[in-house]
Amino acid sequence: MIRISLRTAMALMATTAALLLTASSWAMTPTTIWQASGGYPSGYSADGTVLYMSTPTGFQTRRASDGVLLKTITLPAASQAYDRSAFSPDKQFVAISLVDTNGVVKIELYSLSTGALVRTITTDAVRNIRGLDISPNSSLIASVERFAYGGGGMLRVFRTSDGGVVSKQGPMVVNGNTFAKFSPGGTYLAVYENTLNPAAFNILRTSNWTSAEQISQNQYMIQWLGTDTTASVWLRGNESISIPYRQVGVPAGAVLKSVSFDDSSRSVTAVTSNSKYFLAWQIQTTDPSSPPGNTIFFLRTTDGAAQTTYTFSSTIVSSGTINPAGTNFTYAICASDGACTTFVAQMPSLP
Repeated sequence: MIRISLRTAMALMATTAALLLTASSWAMTPTTIWQASGGYPSGYSADGTVLYMSTPTGFQTRRASDGVLLKTITLPAASQAYDRSAFSPDKQFVAISLVDTNGVVKIELYSLSTGALVRTITTDAVRNIRGLDISPNSSLIASVERFAYGGGGMLRVFRTSDGGVVSKQGPMVVNGNTFAKFSPGGTYLAVYENTLNPAAFNILRTSNWTSAEQISQNQYMIQWLGTDTTASVWLRGNESISIPYRQVGVPAGAVLKSVSFDDSSRSVTAVTSNSKYFLAWQIQTTDPSSPPGNTIFFLRTTDGAAQTTYTFSSTIVSSGTINPAGTNFTYAICASDGACTTFVAQMPSLP
């Protein structure tokens, strides 16, 4: 019989416990608060009380705390093939952009409280609107149409009250890479403009629609952070062409954080309010050696490494957003036929 000392036994037990802890941390799944089938998470209201969801036939609003269904909005059949949607932070509207059967580009506004069509804005756009956002107080809606076949690419801002045009500029883009997003307080509108040299996010003042700042290099925005007096934007990087992820102050333009990491198969969808972590998901590629798309990460913004990792039995998992209080996050699990279930989970303990 082999005899071992108490000290050796305790050391072995500690090693085994460490290995088990490592294995369980890799295999763990989030603590679910609630889940709802039939939809995909689309973000929170500004006060965090409502979660917006997209469904195959329209939209839902659910109480963020427990998932109770508040309203179902079923779009007319002709509107269900819309190009882009946007929810107002103050829970007033959901907007969609579409091209009707006559080729007219329109924006439709639906009430989030009643589900009724409130207003149809007929635009003079000549291409699909694929950049769409509603201001924090629901007074304005910004749209950017894609550019194709020698036309389009314009930014238009409309009043939601009567559909009147507030500003029309452009062309902003010469391809389909459209983007428009109001700042949390509505003081600024970020628009991607690749007609600039170099291409940049043009941060427009909503008081007079002039440029407050231009941020070059990055092509995609993750989200705004902070109040408008201390605002910043997180911009997506691209390791393969040596562009870092960056947090840039608005309107001063100071680079607050910059990090590069292997993002070849990871998609960042949100940032914690303290800018310390990215919420991301694993993209499965056609490479046979690619990891399955069944993983969600909280990545450190200091080095891009995973602080917390969640794995699932499903292979079609994607991360969503983080609620304003920073206490929970959303993700979706979708079947091969496109049917999705939304999950709201507790935030992990992050140092």
